[in-house]
Amino acid sequence: MGRAVSLWELSVGVVLAVVLAGALVVSTGKPVAMARSQRTCADMESFLAAGRQYDAMYGVWPSSWGDMDKVLPQMPRQNQWGRPYVFGSDQRRLWLETDIPAGSLTAMAAGYSLVVQHGGTYDRIRVSVSRFYGQAARLVYEKRNAHVP
Repeated sequence: MGRAVSLWELSVGVVLAVVLAGALVVSTGKPVAMARSQRTCADMESFLAAGRQYDAMYGVWPSSWGDMDKVLPQMPRQNQWGRPYVFGSDQRRLWLETDIPAGSLTAMAAGYSLVVQHGGTYDRIRVSVSRFYGQAARLVYEKRNAHVP
């Protein structure tokens, strides 16, 4: 016949089950964060491409979301974590920035300047493009102040 399970054996089994369940949650959370990061990077790349298109059509960088809606009507105003996109421009560059959870940046496509400002829980990322389209992509990690190189 079967023997009874002791309290010690039962507690060891419960601890193992909890550890395995925790490992499963961590392993499934990483692909979700990676997918969010990839989508945010794709949104930012689409924004900059649309900004170039707007510049080619009107001779100036877009200055409002209304301007961007003329060339990219489906551009979300927030990233995949619900943080807002903020954009601006000067005579030479158009940039877009947002905050993403620290360490979740994936690769951006070539042709854009990227600055990452590390700030605790969130990293501020800024991508920019200039009117000089032949410019090579640069990746710059800054500890304190993000700036457009």
